[in-house]
Amino acid sequence: MSNRTRMRQARALRVAAREWARHTLRRLTRQARMAWLISLFGALLSACGGGAASGQPTPASAAHASPSASVTYTAGDMRGAGVNVEPSYRPWRYVDGPAPESWWCQPPNCSPEQLPRTKIDTDLQLARQLGVDHIRVEFPWRFIETQRGVYDWTRADLIVSEAQFYGVQLQPVVVYSPAWVGNPTAAPNPADFHDFMSTLVSRYHATISHWELWNEPDLDKYWSAGEQAYVQSILIPGYQGVKAADPSGQVILGGPSTPSADWLEGIYQYGGGDSFDIMAWHMYGDVGAVLGSANTALDVLVAHHQASKPLWIGEYGVEDSLLHDSAQSSLLTGVLTAQSPIAQADWYNLRDEASMECCPPTVAVMGHYGLVERDGVTHKSGFATLQRLISAGLPRVQAPQG
Repeated sequence: MSNRTRMRQARALRVAAREWARHTLRRLTRQARMAWLISLFGALLSACGGGAASGQPTPASAAHASPSASVTYTAGDMRGAGVNVEPSYRPWRYVDGPAPESWWCQPPNCSPEQLPRTKIDTDLQLARQLGVDHIRVEFPWRFIETQRGVYDWTRADLIVSEAQFYGVQLQPVVVYSPAWVGNPTAAPNPADFHDFMSTLVSRYHATISHWELWNEPDLDKYWSAGEQAYVQSILIPGYQGVKAADPSGQVILGGPSTPSADWLEGIYQYGGGDSFDIMAWHMYGDVGAVLGSANTALDVLVAHHQASKPLWIGEYGVEDSLLHDSAQSSLLTGVLTAQSPIAQADWYNLRDEASMECCPPTVAVMGHYGLVERDGVTHKSGFATLQRLISAGLPRVQAPQG
């Protein structure tokens, strides 16, 4: 029996088990659900040959069965596929707090009008249907540490607990300086960011193993203090804070908006080359552009003798306003099945969104990057394509050179 056949059979077993589990869970109390899930996930991992240890991808539903473990890149690892959910905050547009379309929205300013839990649960159910191994979601420092040393964990706790319940692994992106620092894009005191990351990781390290330090810090609208300040105020102290709380936690470089070789080289120039475990970047364009961007990032790693670090593309995607257009399907297929060094590719976005401006709240830009329409119900053809690709089994990652 070929490896691919065994992989498909194992995946089919996991899918069937999850569906049986979903129906069974409806009859249990929430407390009983969690205990039952832990027991079930352990059994599934054993039945599937140990998951990642056997060279097969670890199922998303098993990600919370044990504390985080160190992830070391090995040539031939299975490629991962994830999705992004809506950004938490757009201070250049919606000035009155969290983005109304995001998991961090504050009633009554949630759009469409629904409770945050409903929005979160809808997206997590969609992610589980897709079978993705990560959801990339912002954890805004600004909305968590409301005063120095004073934390509001309400929304973060909800997000983490719901992700656990649905068996979906979170990939948090920590972004935006708090009000007591000043502007959300301003550089904080490095010690303050170190302490925040240590506190954050200490709280969630049992279920979250990957932490991305900022979003697109090469753009002023996310980070206005320059690259050197990013390295010295965010990357280095953030890395140290993560490792202090969880030595096995994996730190993802804050993905720049494009894989500029000059910007990536600057990370090393300013002393940050040893302060990330995973190289990340974003790229929008056709299949050739996305795959080519991976070579740019890999060349930088090779030049600094770090070719063993995984390459993760945190955002790629294309707008598709029609249900049966081929644009999304073509890009997904090309990126996820090609021979390339990309180890993880996170599609942007899970569902369409209306980017709001304030005040009063009005739609500024309608984005059609989602695999699902804004209603959270209507699937585009790209949804079925990604679901099928994951179910069939993504290829192994091409061995890096250097």
